[in-house]
Amino acid sequence: MKQDLKFPILAVIRSKAPLVFPGMLLLTALTVSGAGCKKRATVEVPNAVLQAQEASLDELLHIVNRYGEIRTLKANRLKAEYTSEKEKGSLVELEKYPKAPGFILLERPDSLLMAIQAPVLRKREISLLSVGDEFRVWIHGKSLFYIGENSSKELISDELEENPEIPIRAGHIIEAILPEPIPLDNPAIRFEKTEEEDSQAKYYVLRVSRLDSSPRIRPLREFKIERAGLTISSQRTFDEEGRVLGDIAYTEPVQIDRFPLPEKIHIERPQDGYTLDLEFSDWSVNPDFKDDTFSLEPVSGVKVIRFK
Repeated sequence: MKQDLKFPILAVIRSKAPLVFPGMLLLTALTVSGAGCKKRATVEVPNAVLQAQEASLDELLHIVNRYGEIRTLKANRLKAEYTSEKEKGSLVELEKYPKAPGFILLERPDSLLMAIQAPVLRKREISLLSVGDEFRVWIHGKSLFYIGENSSKELISDELEENPEIPIRAGHIIEAILPEPIPLDNPAIRFEKTEEEDSQAKYYVLRVSRLDSSPRIRPLREFKIERAGLTISSQRTFDEEGRVLGDIAYTEPVQIDRFPLPEKIHIERPQDGYTLDLEFSDWSVNPDFKDDTFSLEPVSGVKVIRFK
């Protein structure tokens, strides 16, 4: 670990010659004032730096692609905190929803069921289901049931005076929790391995790009892998213009059935204007779900609103 220290002048060479140069007068003044005293600092090197491991490019690809072995995933306990950002002229309006408990189920390739409960009474407030391109959201307290498409940029309904803004999509959560495997047999896909470090740890950076017909290389994803545990610490995804779509941070990994799973995930979606913090506990890897697990149907008395 490199420590940037600025040392003062260490010594002054006195000349026996009768001539005194201006520079020597300055050095003498600094020494007399105490600025020439040597200073030492001892800095403890973090274990994550000392225990950094070596890994080849193929090993880094394996670290990411081993998550493809997870077919189903369940967190029996979940806490979610949502913050939206809306630009209003030169200002940004933040709207933060308090941390709420719940649970989450996932199944590859694109199925998700998440429930959010009231913090105190633990009564279910929101149920979110997503299978393929269709999503369903049940707002239990208001007896509203929304049905729409994940690929929609805007959610429009003739039944509502004001259409809701729902920037969050199930696909954002799925790609954060279960990163898609990197296709190794696609000749258009390019891989790059570099290194980074900060004051706490050393990292490998695995960049995944695609060679377009131009020939232009377009960034797809970037993984930062912490070298002490060789676990994914962050993932970034990019759009066609190279702008960041998702910036995802993983912390506090726990080993569950050979897989290091994070207990905390921070998701930033700058293009969609929101952040999502998720805390997990009691993971289950590859549990068997019933055939009707990923289904959500409105009950009698609930108003169903379908978005165009």
